[in-house]
Amino acid sequence: MPNDRMNSVRKIGLFLTVCVTVCCGRLFGRTPDTAVAQRLASLETETWPLPYHDSLLTAIDFFAGQPLPTAFPVYEPVFDAALQKYRLPADFKYIPLVMSRMKLDNATGDRCGVWALPALVALRYGLSVEPSRDERYMVRTATEAACRYLADLYRLYGDWWSCVLAYANSPAALSRVALTPGEEDFPWHMFETHALPDVEIVRNLLACIYVYDASERIGFSQKMVDSLSLVEHKMMSGPVPPTKPAAAATASRAPAPATSTAAKPAAAVAMPAPRPAAETAEPVIYTVKLGDTLSQIAERHHVKLSDLKRWNNLKRDFIREGQKLKIYP
Repeated sequence: MPNDRMNSVRKIGLFLTVCVTVCCGRLFGRTPDTAVAQRLASLETETWPLPYHDSLLTAIDFFAGQPLPTAFPVYEPVFDAALQKYRLPADFKYIPLVMSRMKLDNATGDRCGVWALPALVALRYGLSVEPSRDERYMVRTATEAACRYLADLYRLYGDWWSCVLAYANSPAALSRVALTPGEEDFPWHMFETHALPDVEIVRNLLACIYVYDASERIGFSQKMVDSLSLVEHKMMSGPVPPTKPAAAATASRAPAPATSTAAKPAAAVAMPAPRPAAETAEPVIYTVKLGDTLSQIAERHHVKLSDLKRWNNLKRDFIREGQKLKIYP
């Protein structure tokens, strides 16, 4: 009993620490940076650093004031199981919160579903992206594909933050910037310099980890939602139908580095792999449609027109319907 009392006292003390941190942010426009940095340091691991940055304070205040989407606790066991299966950081379960706010019908550009998977990534991992059946909206199926993709990205870069940045942007986008994993200011220098289209993933993911992970470990749960609807309970045993039209399979900007749609066994990812050049990955084969132009195809796939012509040995811009074009991730 004395030990139980001491544990309760510790939990209450840590709970008050989080409350004071959040309240200070709302009263004075910032939170005590030492408290935030110490809390993040207590949550990080040897291979998954959680570095502090002043810009975190506003993001922490934002997420602390937001109710946790009711779909998250429903699917959290699904996320946890898949992340453990592929030996990914447990905190990656917050990626859907950052990418889609757990909106089951999320469709932003060419990214759909709670994991915001691009069409070409989904196709490469064996998912259907047809308008009548887009498996990116099926949370359990999409979770498996997203975790396989994240595991492959880690094997490609050997660094978890590079993996996160590639997931939110694309391996192709990441290949255009200079990465310095292991440096003291990584990944925050990517955020400060806006080196990638989506650098907010760094700040928002760290804020989610701080708000939800910290509160979870001290017994203060923001997951105490009023109730879970019958529809959400049914989602655990069946697919989620899309409420928005799926993006076309040719509209993706983030193809996966995998070379096969067949399932891969979960392998240890402790040893980093060398980072190959973009052209060493297997190309996506695009079939030219009536009305297509080379410039339109290059723009849709976020590649340079000159690269597209070089990959396909084209001297001119002329293409014909039915022609097969190689496009590298």
